[in-house]
Amino acid sequence: MNKKIIVGSVLVILLVLVGFFGYKKFSSSQLSTNQQALENQTYHSQEYGFSVDVPSGWTYKTPSEKVGSTILVVELKSGDEKMSVPIFVDEKSWDLVKSEVQKNFLPETVNEIVLAGQPAIKIVSQKKEINPGYNFRIKHPNKQNLVLLGTASYIGGQDLDLFHNSVESVLDSIKFE
Repeated sequence: MNKKIIVGSVLVILLVLVGFFGYKKFSSSQLSTNQQALENQTYHSQEYGFSVDVPSGWTYKTPSEKVGSTILVVELKSGDEKMSVPIFVDEKSWDLVKSEVQKNFLPETVNEIVLAGQPAIKIVSQKKEINPGYNFRIKHPNKQNLVLLGTASYIGGQDLDLFHNSVESVLDSIKFE
């Protein structure tokens, strides 16, 4: 009788161990499949003629909310949700956008740069390491009066270089049609 209890106990322990390791292997293969799916995401807007690659581990949503004269087309968020890059569109000429920036921002915070291969304006709204902002404006090359713009944020972030590089990497992945 004691032998049956010992053999039964050993079998139960083996079944538990096999089940545990089998579950771990299954869940890790599911995780890598889900991560791979996230690595290959691209958001595409036919209406506004652009697409943007979604970085690995990031997510996006498409609220299409109107905010004043702009429309929030897509918002990208890092996996830890500390970084957010909303992309709005606005029907304005590039000259008007440039004059609004000159009027509304301090010159030392404004840089004319190239993003996604197009003329762009970068405005660093806060140089401190607590909740920095990164404003951007990008001229659409194929739609005369259309500008992509937004204010990227980094909640509780400590590494400003990482933040700026991440935002610029996302914005540089934009492709225009």
